Amino acid sequence: MLGTIDLGGIPEQAVGDGKGTLYVVMQDAQGSVAVVDVKTMKVTARYPFGDKGRCNGLALDNKNHVLFAACASSGNPPAQPPQP
Repeated sequence: MLGTIDLGGIPEQAVGDGKGTLYVVMQDAQGSVAVVDVKTMKVTARYPFGDKGRCNGLALDNKNHVLFAACASSGNPPAQPPQP
């Protein structure tokens, strides 16, 4: 073991960019992503989602530099999508 990193909460899922940065979706009330520099093993940024919370999925599109986080206020999807 190389050490520990204080993420300031409970991590759910993480994804790395292959260049030394790790993105971790956090299980806090507001929902957030912690950005970790794996070389220094320190959190370098936090991106809160406001009131979205309950985030449990994370994916990274390295080519287009887009980070996707899956959050839901309910564990169950709606029976039918809202109609226009």
